[in-house]
Amino acid sequence: MNEKLFMKSYIKTLSGKGIVLEDVKTAFNNKEYAEKIINILEKNGLKKDVFQQQGLTGLYVKVPAGLRLETPLYYCFILESPGFYQKILNIIDIEDNAQVTLAKGCAAIVEEGVHSALTLIDIGSNSDVTSIMVHNWRSKVKVGAKTSVSLGEGSVFREYYVKLTPVDAITLTSEVNAYGKARVEIYSSTIGHRNSRVLHNTRVRLKGSGSSAIVNVKSVAHDQSFIKHDITLEAWSGETKGHVECTGLLLGNAVFETIPSLKSVSMDSELTHEASLGKIKSDEVFYLMTRGLSEEEATRLIVVGFLSQVYEKLPKHLKEYLLSITRMFVSRTL
Repeated sequence: MNEKLFMKSYIKTLSGKGIVLEDVKTAFNNKEYAEKIINILEKNGLKKDVFQQQGLTGLYVKVPAGLRLETPLYYCFILESPGFYQKILNIIDIEDNAQVTLAKGCAAIVEEGVHSALTLIDIGSNSDVTSIMVHNWRSKVKVGAKTSVSLGEGSVFREYYVKLTPVDAITLTSEVNAYGKARVEIYSSTIGHRNSRVLHNTRVRLKGSGSSAIVNVKSVAHDQSFIKHDITLEAWSGETKGHVECTGLLLGNAVFETIPSLKSVSMDSELTHEASLGKIKSDEVFYLMTRGLSEEEATRLIVVGFLSQVYEKLPKHLKEYLLSITRMFVSRTL
């Protein structure tokens, strides 16, 4: 399919609903969007000279107030040149009383390269936003990705992250600031392969009264890989609640490390965490083998069931989408 023709038709369809999806540099040079873009940059400690970086690309997405979009809003970035350094800046502006699902994909079709991405999401009040990110990398690719979210009063933000293919090294950072009565839900499914290094840094700040958060991560450390989850929940206001759950499975000679951290400056906050590491139980594998599966097939089935637990709250079509991806990648890589 001709990509340019597809994107032209896609953007035209979105614009008919009031949605803006443009190259981030083009949007910045448009007076209609420039002020809000600079606003979001400054909120994240950045200046407009970030656009002077050579090779910078990315998207500006704006969802207008009151729009309830049932179909997911898709976009993706592909690393397609060997040894290429891909630099991406995405700015997502979700106005008040909107509902949208952002379905994003990043992948490599070459064996090596570098992917560096910064996504800034600014969400107004009383909005409902679900963000799904699927990473499909190769064994010699290095990745650094950061998502920074400002969540307005009464809004909900759900983040689902899926990485089930080999990568050389990846560092993921998620930072969310939640204001009055906002709710944050962060879920991830990750597999570490071969000698890969996978580092997850998650920080949620409950800055408004009545705000809440849940962080639920499932990871499988395989082969000689190293996985580390550094998760911090901070309560900066009263009547706030938060919970962290981090579960890891160890396969082979891998290393798994988890650091859940809780911080509160309010007597009225309630923060909890739970972490566990272990291996697949032999009796579970044996039971599935008595049903006719090989040991490898039994192990894969258990891993799929373990990772897919974090998809439970998704709508049926999105849950099935991520479940099919999980089955496919697990069957190929384990």
